[in-house]
Amino acid sequence: MRRPSAAGISIVFAAALCAVAVIAAITSAFWVFGDPGYQPGKTWFYDLNTQELFAAPGDSVPPIEAPSGPLPDGTPAGVQAMVLASGDDKEVVFLMKYPSELKDQLEAQASGDVQDGAGMMPPVRLVRAVSGGNWVLETSEEGTKLMNQELKAVGQGKTYSIPP
Repeated sequence: MRRPSAAGISIVFAAALCAVAVIAAITSAFWVFGDPGYQPGKTWFYDLNTQELFAAPGDSVPPIEAPSGPLPDGTPAGVQAMVLASGDDKEVVFLMKYPSELKDQLEAQASGDVQDGAGMMPPVRLVRAVSGGNWVLETSEEGTKLMNQELKAVGQGKTYSIPP
């Protein structure tokens, strides 16, 4: 004997699954092919010459040009900053940039000019304390320790800060 309620539930369930699949396909297409109308948000960068924050497009690949100009060695002075805030009180936690050879590959990938799978490797950032020191790999034991120490030093109750 056929149960009408079971058949009705399965049709509704199938329709819901189809709707989810269509939404996932559209989302995946935007993720893979990009949205031509996409406008990147801003993120905080830190000027190594002046020790001041400035905002730049979130898709910028650090180091970038800083308002004060280049460092004495001619390299860009703008590095990405992890900034936490509580109200109007902002605190730079640590700094991030890419090695110069990887920066070139990431910029080529962003512009669609990737050759021989050069953009296929995952990006590896370098991190450093705001107070100075050596740039270390973000994924290294030293890099992880540095980020954790700096985050703990800031304290609790602050949230990730995004420029207006």
